[in-house]
Amino acid sequence: MIKKSPFPVLGLFALLAVAGPAAAAAVDLEYFNVKSYGAVGNGIADDTAAINSALSAARTAGRGTVFFPAGIYKTSGSHDLSGTNGLRILGSGMGATVLKMADATHDLFFSNTDTTDLTLQDFSVTSDPGVRTAGWVYHAGGAYNATTGSLKRSRLESIDVKKQVNAFWIAQYEYVWLKNLMLTNFVGSGGTAIKVGQTTLTDHNQGSELYILGTQINGQDLVNHSDPLVLAYGIWIEDTDAVYIVNSGVGATLNNNLRITANAGGHGPMNFFFDQLISDATLNSHGVYITGGGAVYNLKFTGSWFASAGKAIPGGSLTANGIRMDVASLGFVEITGSKIVNNSGTGLYLATHATNAAITFTGNLVWANGSGGQVGNTDGIYVDVPINNLGPVITGNQDTYEPGVSLRTSATANRLVIVGNRFVSGVSFGIPPNVQGLNEGVN
Repeated sequence: MIKKSPFPVLGLFALLAVAGPAAAAAVDLEYFNVKSYGAVGNGIADDTAAINSALSAARTAGRGTVFFPAGIYKTSGSHDLSGTNGLRILGSGMGATVLKMADATHDLFFSNTDTTDLTLQDFSVTSDPGVRTAGWVYHAGGAYNATTGSLKRSRLESIDVKKQVNAFWIAQYEYVWLKNLMLTNFVGSGGTAIKVGQTTLTDHNQGSELYILGTQINGQDLVNHSDPLVLAYGIWIEDTDAVYIVNSGVGATLNNNLRITANAGGHGPMNFFFDQLISDATLNSHGVYITGGGAVYNLKFTGSWFASAGKAIPGGSLTANGIRMDVASLGFVEITGSKIVNNSGTGLYLATHATNAAITFTGNLVWANGSGGQVGNTDGIYVDVPINNLGPVITGNQDTYEPGVSLRTSATANRLVIVGNRFVSGVSFGIPPNVQGLNEGVN
């Protein structure tokens, strides 16, 4: 039998009174309300100094929560979070707490030394029209070959970003989660919603294990879709390892919804997993673009959607592919159970590369690509592999409604395995593949 306590249920302050002044002081040391440091939160007064004071108090305490009650906090940004381990920036919820950036180019928050157990959570970021021309909501990292600058064991969660040029750049990291982010209504030009890693000149890895979960990125607003297209890149991954994107969507970008870049001489990106990723609508370039003079290895796309490249608005690129891979060296890529549909150019375009690819393309639906009508870019799938190099294994796919053919190969792409597909739009082999059979639409 559960015995009833002889003591009443106590609220926080009553408990502190029972525990004594020492416990109250301990709690106070870890909780810093920006209004206690002079913030007004009316969207008019400049709260920059008050926010810095609260951050300074948390830094002095060694950790803690800097809390923003509901309100609109105007700030010039450049708030330094470097090296304050166990710091949490907490609002009262998206739409309730709004951080209003008033400077044209500053980052709202940044860290450039090792920072551990950081949390940014439950607030919105915006600016007045015409204010922002550069800068990030949060930028973590130092020089690519620095020994410090990494963001570790940290999370960015439930943040709504509008009217910014760029959102989040995690240049160096170890175990970082970006979860439930809403990044829309971008301004300026040439911006990126999320950048992971950075350009390297030597084989110096920039991170391991970064997760993007339940996140929506759209260059326009999500209500009227009336904003001009100015966001250049949705997610850009460069010279780093182990990125996982799950249940997330990117759309309405100028260039690429997802870009993976491998720089010659730098660290080759590898070990990326994309599960239920939506790439929907670009204007000038490919939906997913894997490129650069370096090497990319071990990618997996599962249950994803690659659509409408070149079709974000009328007048877009006529040769934009749903997925294009033309990186110098490519290996171990799987695309499974996904849809590649309604792109201006060829749906999946595998350009020539200098090494074995070992690509598996299985159980996908490909249809209605190539509407741009450009020669060599009107097909469902195009494969160009050097002679006798391992080409893709293409099995169990269905392709239809292409103005060109379902599958086209180059004159050197001989080492392919093509079995058990339905190619309603037919095929065009530049050279007979080594293994092919049980395919509908192959004469």
